[in-house]
Amino acid sequence: MDKLKKIEKIFKSYSFDRIYAFKEYGQGKINKTHLMEAAFKGQRKKFIAQIINPKFRIKTLARNFEICHAHLEKKAKKNQALLTPVKNQKGEIFVKHQNDFWRIFEFIQGGRQIDQIKTARQAGQVGKAFARF
Repeated sequence: MDKLKKIEKIFKSYSFDRIYAFKEYGQGKINKTHLMEAAFKGQRKKFIAQIINPKFRIKTLARNFEICHAHLEKKAKKNQALLTPVKNQKGEIFVKHQNDFWRIFEFIQGGRQIDQIKTARQAGQVGKAFARF
């Protein structure tokens, strides 16, 4: 089976019209992460798709994420980028395929991932982010 067809099968419970591209993204130190380009509700957009580390309890992770996301939505400034999950047709933020749990986020254009803090400036930015939380 073609790779994109397999991915479309995994994400059939979402409202994707078509998946154009799917490739590994980042280091994957905790979860296996992919960059996906797809048609979603009539718009071609980028998304982050992750296979969740099997050591996590999915129901607990989902609840904690939803609590944190709701808190951050209240505090976010206008036009501030926020890691936003894409919910499937059942309103869930995870989908199970075989033995893997997947989740999808809207891609934050211009965002960046830091795998390891290497400078005092980066450490300061992390501290400020936690303080704002």
